[in-house]
Amino acid sequence: MTAEHEALPEDIVQAAIGWYVALAAGAPSPAQQARFEQWREADPRHQRAWQRLQKMSGPWQTTRAYASASQARQALAQAGNALRERRRALRLLALGAGGGLLGYGVSRNRDWPGAAGRLLADAHTGIGERRAVTLQDGTRLLLDSATAIDTRFTPQARHIVLRQGRIRVHPAADAALRPLRVVTDDGDIAAGEGVLHVRLLPGEPWAPRAQTLVSVSEGTARLRPRGLADAPPAPLAAGQQTRMRPDGLEPARPLDPAGLAWEDGLFQAAGMPLVLLAAELSCYRPGVVRCDPAVASLRITGNWPLSGPGATDRILASVARYLPVRIVTRTRYWVAIQPV
Repeated sequence: MTAEHEALPEDIVQAAIGWYVALAAGAPSPAQQARFEQWREADPRHQRAWQRLQKMSGPWQTTRAYASASQARQALAQAGNALRERRRALRLLALGAGGGLLGYGVSRNRDWPGAAGRLLADAHTGIGERRAVTLQDGTRLLLDSATAIDTRFTPQARHIVLRQGRIRVHPAADAALRPLRVVTDDGDIAAGEGVLHVRLLPGEPWAPRAQTLVSVSEGTARLRPRGLADAPPAPLAAGQQTRMRPDGLEPARPLDPAGLAWEDGLFQAAGMPLVLLAAELSCYRPGVVRCDPAVASLRITGNWPLSGPGATDRILASVARYLPVRIVTRTRYWVAIQPV
């Protein structure tokens, strides 16, 4: 197979689509443009992924500004089409220009995020969905929006592999005394008796995931970063949370109750910057929610229900009532928080 028709890894697929979405939202800043060029030049496969997206959606001008407003509107329309045809994009990029649907459909590679990856997981939720799951050993899980897990139970151990999203874990006692661990790309968390909460934090479009957030509301847990396999696991007590990376842990800090509000179907913000609110709401609706830099540092406090159709639209409308911002909706996939 030639390089032109080579199948591309899913992480590169997701990064390419993320950049497509990010650049389509408007004229990129010089810093954003520089990061994009750095990403594209870092690996020949990045360039091939970008070229395939161009072939799928038409020529894309990635200079610092669009030549006209009509070109900008056309770019936004192209990006909306790309989101509606996300599976088509994944097939085209992951399989190569000569790939077929059959090969994609039977793939069992679960080591990547995305809508297609969720469908292949042992348990998953769609965007805006919560789901309770009871595992074969009696362990109870609650899955948040756009979450995917696999389970690996052996005679020696019980592993829950978190692929995407976040979960609450109520470990069940095991007659064979097998340890229960939640595993992510950053490391593993040994769950004791109690309640454990694990989240794969969302990252930038070019880095779909940043770190693993671990919280303990009851009992204890022990964390071991992937890159420190020979080191003793670090304890995390009830009422604490930390972030885990492959190379280490952040210092433990008090648990943030607002971060667990989703378990009750609520979205809570306590002095949350709008740029963070936009990122959080993007986890509960298709497409993206962008925040203009001019209002990114404005803060909001509130408590809103996440259930029902249009939940995130109601949250955004509430923000606009209390802060000097307006909500601009291009399509259901494109929403921006902008100054009045």
